[in-house]
Amino acid sequence: MTRLLLAMLSLLGVGAFLSTYFVLARLSRRLGDVLKMKPYYRGYYLSAALAALALTSDFISLRVHVPVGTEYLFPTDAQFLLWTFYLPLALSAIVALIVTWRYWGWLLRRP
Repeated sequence: MTRLLLAMLSLLGVGAFLSTYFVLARLSRRLGDVLKMKPYYRGYYLSAALAALALTSDFISLRVHVPVGTEYLFPTDAQFLLWTFYLPLALSAIVALIVTWRYWGWLLRRP
């Protein structure tokens, strides 16, 4: 039961990243329109797509706990999770960090 709860919280956490990227994209688009910046906000949509891939992979790994006969319904090996969950989630965070620094870095600079 605890393992299932942790898996559900993991889905919720990745979903929080996804919704945060969409909110930041909308805010950055408006800021970019006012300041006449290049449309770097599209990087947030790339981050959201990578986070959606990670969310899908996380959901698939949640379904792994339902065995069909002697074989599992979905792949369980570490390489599957590496390529479809961990790397896309890390890349989405890196892309979002770069785009955030481009748009919102002026808040941290001193005059």
